[in-house]
Amino acid sequence: MEKISTTLTAGQIAIETIARLAGAKGVTRETLAKQLGITRQTVTSRFRTRSMSLDDYIDTCRALDLNPAEILDRATKLATPTLPAVIKEALQGDRPFAVF
Repeated sequence: MEKISTTLTAGQIAIETIARLAGAKGVTRETLAKQLGITRQTVTSRFRTRSMSLDDYIDTCRALDLNPAEILDRATKLATPTLPAVIKEALQGDRPFAVF
């Protein structure tokens, strides 16, 4: 599984994923913009800032023939630290923590 910084939200990871998949499919931002009825600059801004509305996210996924729910599900798993990672971080930090 690809390592993505946990400082990103699931939504940001999902947007980054669709941007990468668009490139992998050979879909240019100009082509995607025409399909969505927006400017290339708007597509670029959404991908660069990793920010768009839920409706825009779904429309973008559909334009790329991607399943928005599957991408968001995977992004959520990548953004959610696992228990071993949380324990490891706690053990390496300076903060005391409770053991139950």
